[in-house]
Amino acid sequence: MKDCQAGYHADKGQTEKTEQMADRTAETLAANIKRLRERRGHTQQELADVSGVPRPTIANLESGGANPTLSVLLKVADSLGVTIEELVSGAGPTFTVHRAKSLPERKKGGAAVRRLIPDGFRPADFERVELAPGGRFGARAESTGAREVFACESGEIELLAAGESLMLSAGDVAALGADQPRDYANRGKKKAVGYRIVASHGSPGA
Repeated sequence: MKDCQAGYHADKGQTEKTEQMADRTAETLAANIKRLRERRGHTQQELADVSGVPRPTIANLESGGANPTLSVLLKVADSLGVTIEELVSGAGPTFTVHRAKSLPERKKGGAAVRRLIPDGFRPADFERVELAPGGRFGARAESTGAREVFACESGEIELLAAGESLMLSAGDVAALGADQPRDYANRGKKKAVGYRIVASHGSPGA
């Protein structure tokens, strides 16, 4: 009889430990998801859109009340640029990877412009500009005193500003005022790629 009672208490104690561990894991998961989401400047809906996980599920995860499947954890972890282990670990990751699909991109007129500095990490705008043959991209005037550095990585890109035209080849870098409209055009027959950094007056390095 005593042996049965001892076994019962041992099983009960083990169950309580398992439940406590599960609760701590859920709390850690909730805190990590919220911290990583906010670090990226995402709302719950934006994280849902990027990951393909419904917003109510994201909300439940952040409340610690969800019991997610492995598939859900994989999607959320990938969208936040971490592994599942980092997502459930008490220690936060020392770095964050922003997957290409999570970075905002706009396309128009044969140009694809992708933001390379995510929200929350933006002392300046840093974008990759890809121009198809014949493609053109127009940038609006920034605030007074803003500056831009544009680097041509491949192909040839024509930069037009203040009524002047400047042809950039691979490796060329142009520095100019960004408080005026600018246009970037690919007159060639091959794809052209460039990178632009725009800093408003008062930003670091501006």
